[in-house]
Parts: sequence; structure tokens; C-alpha cells
Amino acid sequence: MPVLQHWSVLVYALIVALAAILFFAQLTQFPRTLWVDEAWFGLKGRAVLSGQNLFPFEVPGSGVGVGNSPFQIYASAAAQSLGVPAAYSSRAASAAAGLLTVVLLYPALLVLFRDLLPPAQRAPAALLGTAALATQFVSLFYSRDGSQHASCLLATLVVAAGTYLAFERRSRGWAIAA
Repeated sequence: MPVLQHWSVLVYALIVALAAILFFAQLTQFPRTLWVDEAWFGLKGRAVLSGQNLFPFEVPGSGVGVGNSPFQIYASAAAQSLGVPAAYSSRAASAAAGLLTVVLLYPALLVLFRDLLPPAQRAPAALLGTAALATQFVSLFYSRDGSQHASCLLATLVVAAGTYLAFERRSRGWAIAA
């Protein structure tokens, strides 16, 4: 069994490296132009970062149909504070959230598969699920790079795993986290 654990950790590291390359390698290339919500998040993030508007949200029904995601606005501001150009800050934030999702998916699947699969099948199944997400999710980035989809998937993963652990361990801490 220790050989399988070392093998699975190595494969997991390779999947995370592949995801990082896929998510960040052509961040400014596909698509070559920005979507309106990417530009909106970058603009609103710049306003937050400069201190002009710390709460840059639009009132529902105000006529603006895009860019009202607080997480993506603040994530774009955080990316800009790290030196990412404003135009690509939303894409960089989405890529980081996607990579974090891939990183967290393998341990979350190991936990979720605990009652479903025998011990010898858990790591291969979790690796397969992680690899599938890492390779399929990148196509979403190529079509809608700077939107909040990656953040939604990350939040879903955290809530699902946290809820499972709350019930399994009868833990108020995991329930609050979820």
C-alpha cells in the first residue's frame, strides 16, 4: 500500500502542474479579446485597489447585466495588487481559483469516496476525477476566461466536502465552514 500512496501523490502533483500550465500558460491569448464581464471586473477591481470605490456593486435592475460578483471584483483587485495588468486580472483570478479547485479536489474526493469505494479504488478514482476536471475545466477558461465560474466551482467543492465532514464527524466547525 505505501507504493500506491507514493504513486498517487506523484500523479496528483503532475495533475496539479498540468492544470497550472493549462490555466496560466495562455492567459492572455485565448480568447484574444476580453469579454465585457472580464473588463468590468478589472475596472471595478482597479476602483477598489485605488480606493475610489470600496463597494463597487450595481443595484439589481440598474440596467447593468454583468459584473456584479463581489468575489470576482475583489479577486481581480487582489490580482492587480500582485502586478497583473487590470485587463487580465479577472482571468488571472479565475485561473487561480480553478487551480485551487484542482488542488482541493483530490483530497475532497478521497473523503467523499470513503464510504463508496474500497480502499484500493479510492486514490485511482480521486485521481481520475481530478485529472478530468483539470483537463475539461480549461476549455471553460478558453471560452469564458475571466468570469466567476471557477469561483462557483470552488465554493461548491468547499460546501460539499464541508457538509459531508460536518455530518460524518458531527462537527459544528465543519458545518459552519460549509
